[in-house]
Amino acid sequence: MKKRNNYKIKIKHGNIKVVFFLFVLLNAIGYSDENNDKGMSPIRKRIRKQLSVIEWKKRYPQSEDLLEKNHPGSLLLSLLKGERKAKRTNIQKLINLCENNQLIKKLWRQYGSDQKKEYKEILPIFKEEVQALIDFVGSVPKNIHTLTLTVNPLDAYWRGYGLTVKGIGHIIIGPGSNQAKRNVIRHELIHILAPKIIIPHGLIEHPRNAVLEKMGYGTKTILNREYVVRALHILYEIKALEKDRKQAISEESEFPKIEAVVDFVETKIKRRPL
Repeated sequence: MKKRNNYKIKIKHGNIKVVFFLFVLLNAIGYSDENNDKGMSPIRKRIRKQLSVIEWKKRYPQSEDLLEKNHPGSLLLSLLKGERKAKRTNIQKLINLCENNQLIKKLWRQYGSDQKKEYKEILPIFKEEVQALIDFVGSVPKNIHTLTLTVNPLDAYWRGYGLTVKGIGHIIIGPGSNQAKRNVIRHELIHILAPKIIIPHGLIEHPRNAVLEKMGYGTKTILNREYVVRALHILYEIKALEKDRKQAISEESEFPKIEAVVDFVETKIKRRPL
């Protein structure tokens, strides 16, 4: 039997209400990102149809350019960080208004329980992935004492966020099959649990990449972190899941330097536990 490590880290339900109200608002004002050929999740479609009876940007003019100026992940982070940070984007005020809107209250009563139910279904997978990745990494970052999970059917399929705020690692995952959710959970957990590895200057330097910039990896810091996370994910699949190395690397082909980064990160984890 595989040895289990007794790491002291709490696992809790995330702030489902904040995520629900934010993404109801985003869908109402035009957030339509999707990467599934079959279209949006059934719940997302139903909610968007119910929301369409109101012109939300006229009702809440402060939301007019919210999506143009902010990524959903940055808005989530603002809300999780608290009032001062959230005030910069007016998002906390908008969420407060949404919480008092009768239609959105009705939607919460209708669909909030669905998210709670799905959370209970996914929780065993989450716990398995937490333990497996901590075993692989070898430790928990000193600044993390709690991990939370929130299921979000109002986002694109296979979309996820891994955000750290005041010692809490927040994992928010979009719709999809359980296996797809497992993959998203694993990726976002690595964002939170991965050690700080700095890629040598020049290893990932390349001309501006429109694909990566569109994905949100436009700065050197963000790009460095994403390369490290993707490389660790590949190494985990190879070492823990016995996946073919060539195949694992090919699945991250949108990152042009990924193979070199995998080789570099592998030298790091050979020298010391992660």
